[in-house]
Order: sequence, then structure tokens, then C-alpha cells
Amino acid sequence: MSHSEKADHLPLFASPLIHHQKSHADDLIHEEFVSSETAGIDDFRGSGKSAQTHNVADGEGPVYKRHKEATTVELFYDLFFVANLTVFSSVKEVNDGKTLSQYVGFFCIIWFVWYQVSMYDVRFAVDSLFERIARVVQFGVMIGFAISGPTFNPGETLEDITDASSEPNQIPDPNLATFKTITLILMVNRLTLVVQYLQTMWQLRQHKETRTPILLIAATYLVAGIIYGALFAAFNHYHTRPFIVWYVGSILETIICTGVSSHWRVISFKGSHLVQRMSLLTLIILGEGVMGLAEKCQNIVKGRIFYFDASTIGDVICGILIVYFLYVIYFDWLQEEHMGTIRQQIWSFLHFPLHLALVLSLEGASQFLAWRAATVSATNLFSYFGDVLPAMSGNTQADFQSTSAALQNISVGLLEQAYLSAKGLGGLQSVVTANATVFEALSSLNETQTGNLEGAINSVVVIYGTLATLYYTAIGFEPPAAKAAEESSSTEISSRATEDPEVIEASQEFLKVLQVIRKTLIYFFVCLGAFVVLHGILAWISKRHRTLTDRIRLGCAFVIGVAICFISLLDVDLYNIDNAKKVAVYTNFIQSPWVMPTATLLLFIIVILNSIRVPFLRRS
Repeated sequence: MSHSEKADHLPLFASPLIHHQKSHADDLIHEEFVSSETAGIDDFRGSGKSAQTHNVADGEGPVYKRHKEATTVELFYDLFFVANLTVFSSVKEVNDGKTLSQYVGFFCIIWFVWYQVSMYDVRFAVDSLFERIARVVQFGVMIGFAISGPTFNPGETLEDITDASSEPNQIPDPNLATFKTITLILMVNRLTLVVQYLQTMWQLRQHKETRTPILLIAATYLVAGIIYGALFAAFNHYHTRPFIVWYVGSILETIICTGVSSHWRVISFKGSHLVQRMSLLTLIILGEGVMGLAEKCQNIVKGRIFYFDASTIGDVICGILIVYFLYVIYFDWLQEEHMGTIRQQIWSFLHFPLHLALVLSLEGASQFLAWRAATVSATNLFSYFGDVLPAMSGNTQADFQSTSAALQNISVGLLEQAYLSAKGLGGLQSVVTANATVFEALSSLNETQTGNLEGAINSVVVIYGTLATLYYTAIGFEPPAAKAAEESSSTEISSRATEDPEVIEASQEFLKVLQVIRKTLIYFFVCLGAFVVLHGILAWISKRHRTLTDRIRLGCAFVIGVAICFISLLDVDLYNIDNAKKVAVYTNFIQSPWVMPTATLLLFIIVILNSIRVPFLRRS
């Protein structure tokens, strides 16, 4: 059909089949495809010759319309996914194990929703009124997740939410409305897929061999939708944990549908643009990481209490290089050609942990950029205090008041700028608390009696500890409520230096901030190493003919990926007070400017190994 013969109307339903008579030419292009030179909006319509990609199945099977490149509506749907991820990242700071699990859980839900829809699109989606209505519903599903994101708090106990200390089971859970909304959204998503697959089965009714696999997939989504709908009642007025079914159900139904598509090759992904769909989402996630770095840079400038010194600029450069090296590592080994039905579906499914590792690696990189800016400012504050403290050398009332006046000048300026740069209600509360603590310590320093040098020093320590902590909280490292065990350990450490309760409290607040970056250190290096390892597995699966050079490259990348993961072991026994050397190694590392450069250097080694020519060996 020529361009002039294209239909001038939108059909109510459209078949994914190419309607033509099988000829000798079809045999010559067996397992090959012919695609248009350009891809545009007509790709999704599938109505013209330039929009069709032919794939001839074995024997007398159906011949589907295939697209070599992703259609514009698929890319539009990807934007809804990344918008969800970006918004959730902005309202949910990963600052402890609980928020990390919530981040992973939310990513799991929206990724599998995206994956299920994409698996239908790359095989059967053809532009029609029905498909457009279904697409609008799927857009609404993604917006529903965006609405539920800010209050997505699974795993929190009622004590955390309501500060209840007795009979928590009798207190309503404020998260139940969000849980009920999400489970209904998942039900709508799965039931929409059921209708789409049943419509496809009707369009393929002349090919009886397609009925069983499509019906099995539709039945799987129908059962999943019913289960998700039934969970609505499970979220009663007491605190419950049935949300675990979301994660288990998403993985199980994906495994079942993947197995069906692998067994019945008549609905396989052969000739589809599945590889490009996964690679495009990888590219979009990398773009989201760039936005995260840009946001942190803006926060540094907006705060006005931070600035770009040589090490901070170096971290910005390292952040850019990390994103670029991750891009190069992934796309250097990407194989566009068909890799076999089963291997291709395993390859696509493994993108879930790969994308999760990538997202958290990029989040960690942006967090360490902000950490470096705060550390530089806190270090300069320490130098300033070192210049002011000698004024107390006379150990007189006038000396103490002179020191108090000097410290008040810098404290007022810093607190004012912290007010302007505070993020959210939690940030404002931190500034208010810090303001009260600092001026109480200043008042105590003014009132310190002559000869009480220890009391004066304690007041100065409180002021410094509070202001130093404020640098970190102002840029986004707002610590969660510390666990009782951690607080007791912190108290024991602090009490060894002094029995002053205000000093102990100031030390505890700073140790809470260290807890935040401690978690960041763990997930950043673990996820960065996991990305390298998983990418090596994907490259091994996708590449049919692996030369000795390929094996050497992938083997070295695997070893380096594991080594990157092991960097997180610096955190082991951080709060073992009998292991002061371990604590010193950890704190020296995170306070140094070498965190981001270390990750960048290791990724650079992998890029070089993938690019240089190995002597005496050839790469295919």
C-alpha cells in the first residue's frame, strides 16, 4: 500500500497481522525483516508500507507487523515512567534502610507495570481507537502512581507514624488510603491488559495456534487483577502488610508470561524492537541521573552557605564522567540483532535489577556531590573556630564574651542562609532547632564564670557541632529518627569524651547525619558494582560468538564490579566502639574528596578494557 493509499480514518480495532498472500519472496526473507528508512508517527499506525516491518514466522504461522524502532507513543509512555521516578526521588530522600526499601518497592511496582505494557506493545499494538483508549487508561495508571508516591510508606510501624507507644493495633494506619489506591491502580492496569490481549486473540482468530498462549497470558493477568482487587479489603483499619503481594505477584506473573512466550514461539518477540525498548529506557534513566546531578548543583548555589571549591568541582566532573561511563559500558556491548527467543526474554527480564542498580547508583552519585559541598563548608567552619578559640586563652569573663560575640556573628549569618535554603518542613524544623540550641549555648558562654574554661569549651563544642550538622541537613541530609540501639551506642561513644548532656546531644545529631551517608555509601558502591556485574551477564547472554578477547574483557569487568561492591565493607563495624581504627578509616574516607574519584577511576578502567586492543588477540 503506497502513502497515497493510506486509510484516511482511524479504525475502531486494528489487526497486528500483515494481510498479504505468501509468495516465494517470503521464503527468501525467512527470519529477516524489512524496515522503513525513517520512523515517525505512522510507525504506530502500521497503515503504510513505510510503517511496516515484516517478520515471516516459521511454517504457516501469522505474519505480524513489526517496527524496527520505538514508536512515538511508546516514547511518550516512557516519559510517564521517568516522570514518576523523578518526582518520587524528589519527595523521598533515601536516608536509611527503611526509605531505601520503600524506594526499591516503588521502583519495582512502576517498572513491572511499564514492562508488562511494553511487552504487549512491541508485539501486538497497532493504532486504533481501542488502542488509544487503552493507552489513555495506562497513562492514568502512571499518574495514579505519581499521586500516591509522596505517601508511599510501606514498612513503617504505627509508632513511627503516630508516635504511639501502646496498643498500636487499635490505631488507624494513615497509609491505608495510599495502599488501597495503589492496589486498585494495579488491578486496573492488569484488567486493561486482559482486554487488550483478548482483543488481539480475536484479531488472530484465524490462527488457532495463537489462542492457547494468548489466553494463558490473559488468564494470568486476570487472576493477578482479581488478587490485587481482593487486597483492597485486606488493607483494613489496622496496620497490615499485604503490600508484599504487589512485589511477589509482579515477579510471578512476569515469569509466567515470559515462559508462555518462550514456549509458544508463535507470539515470541522475534523481529520486534524489544532490544531498543529496553535500551531506550536505560538511556532515559541515565537522563534522570543527569537531572539529579543538576538539581544538586542548583541546591549548592541556592543555599549560599556552600560554594564550589576545587574538590566540589572535581566531584561535579566525576558525576558527569560516571553517567557517561555507565552509558558507554552499557551501549558498547549492546547487540541489536535477534539473540534467540529464550535468551532475549531472559535478557530483557534482567533489566529490572540492572535498572534498579543504575537508578540507585545515580542517586548515590548526586548525594555524594551534595555531601562533598557540605563537608567543605563544615571544614572551613572548623578552621574559623580554630581561629576564634585562642581568644579564650586568658580564661576571663571578657575573653568568653569576646568569643561569644565572634561566634554569634557567624552563627546569625549561617542560620539566616539555612532558613533560605531549607528543604521542606523537616529542613525548617532542623533550622529552628539549631537556632534555639546555638543561642542557648551562646548565652551559656556569656554567663560562664571566670576560670570555668571547661564549661566554655563545652559551649563552643555545642555551637560548632550544631552548625556543622546544619550544613548537612540544609543540603538534604535530614536524618530519620535514630533507632534506640544506635542512640545508645552514640551516647556511649560521646560520654567517653565528656559528661555534658548538651555536648552528648550535639554529638548524637552529627552521628545521625553520618548514619545517612553511611547508608548512601553502602547502596552507592553495592549498586554500582552490581550494575557492572549484571551488565556483564547481559553482554554474555546477548553475544552469540564470544572470542577469547570478549571473555577476558567481561571477566575483568566482573572482577572490578565485585571489587566496587567490596568498597562498601568500609562500613562494617562502624559502631563497634572497640574498633576505633575501623571508625577512623571510614570517617577519613567519606570526609575525603576521594569517594567520587574512586568510583570514576574504577569505571574508567572498565571502559578502557572494553575499548583497547588486547595484544595478540582479535575481537570479533
